[in-house]
Amino acid sequence: MSSEEKGFAFLVPLVVIIVLAVLGMGAFFTYQKSKEFSLQNDNPQNQNQTACTEEAKICPDGVTAVGRSGPNCEFAECPQTNNQTLKTYTNSEYGLEFTYPEKLNSEFFHLQEPMVIKSLKTDKNIKNNCYVGGANPAQKRQDIKINETNFCFSQSYDPGAGSGANYYFYTFLKDNNYFTIQFQINQPNSCGNYIDTPNQEPCQKAFQDYQTLVDKPLQDSINTLKFIEKISKEESCINSGGSVNTVNCYCSGALDFYNNCAIGGCACTPNPANLKQIKACNCSDGNCFDGSKCVKITNN
Repeated sequence: MSSEEKGFAFLVPLVVIIVLAVLGMGAFFTYQKSKEFSLQNDNPQNQNQTACTEEAKICPDGVTAVGRSGPNCEFAECPQTNNQTLKTYTNSEYGLEFTYPEKLNSEFFHLQEPMVIKSLKTDKNIKNNCYVGGANPAQKRQDIKINETNFCFSQSYDPGAGSGANYYFYTFLKDNNYFTIQFQINQPNSCGNYIDTPNQEPCQKAFQDYQTLVDKPLQDSINTLKFIEKISKEESCINSGGSVNTVNCYCSGALDFYNNCAIGGCACTPNPANLKQIKACNCSDGNCFDGSKCVKITNN
């Protein structure tokens, strides 16, 4: 056998060995990939995953943006931006308490301090278990149940010259009387006054987000409603640091322990025919009686 033939005979088995080695490595990697794919499909968290489009949604704060995620490619939840300072409304006479935002997260919507209206079943301002109020009553009416309490929700808007008042009434029956929690939001009638001004776009955005900026905070307030032990106004006056005295009053509609924090009260034109004596709460300096307790006098 020539040297050339001997060399060829030597190379043949070597080539065969190399080919077999390559095929073996390819089979091994194919098996590994197949195993990994199988494990991924067996994991419920990886099933039904799809590639989400790169979209962004601007949150109500006007700054934060969130993208799509999850198996259904839904927008992620906006972060909670509830930096509102909460105040507590307490009415010891009626035996109820709830929290509410000191102000709304908008420069266009201003929430007045809420009030509670007590009505008899026979009062004309009660119709079909709802409170009828405002210049345009019952623009919206809905029966709702919150924390085992049945409410009749009604809404009214009173337009004015450029701005108006939006009223929210939550009415419920307790101790054979109707009680209505009233929220009043002072706001512009529209964004017409802001056309071609820097406030035009923010105003339009605020109205688009009305449900988030106004409806939800008020609904959250009603969710905090709880019933507390009833205390007479006289006891509440004394317990909050006041003293009871008797005053001369010329206002025919004034009752005992009237709200002397509000403008008016017993400040009517003196008329001997209307003179009567009523009980009042005399709070310490810098405080006034809000109809329920002594509170600090504010400039609001």
